[in-house]
Amino acid sequence: MPYPLASTILTHAARRHNRFLAPAAIPQLADAIEQALAINALGVDAVRVILEGRREQPVGVFNFDDRPHLKLVRVQPPDLGAYRALAGGAS
Repeated sequence: MPYPLASTILTHAARRHNRFLAPAAIPQLADAIEQALAINALGVDAVRVILEGRREQPVGVFNFDDRPHLKLVRVQPPDLGAYRALAGGAS
């Protein structure tokens, strides 16, 4: 690990202050900390998000075969003008 002190600090902070990290095994926690450090995400929340992402199960594809009436539903695309204005871009 290229940042042993940062890793030690993050590990202690994670174990002490974040209840979401408690169930993680030490090797999983160390791996998540290494990944957080590699992407320059130097916070306990980044480690928590990495761990949670690894625990999640992928969502299966929704099958329309038995629901032909749903194939007719059309959803309007969202208007992203407000987001562009907040982000500083032109609409």
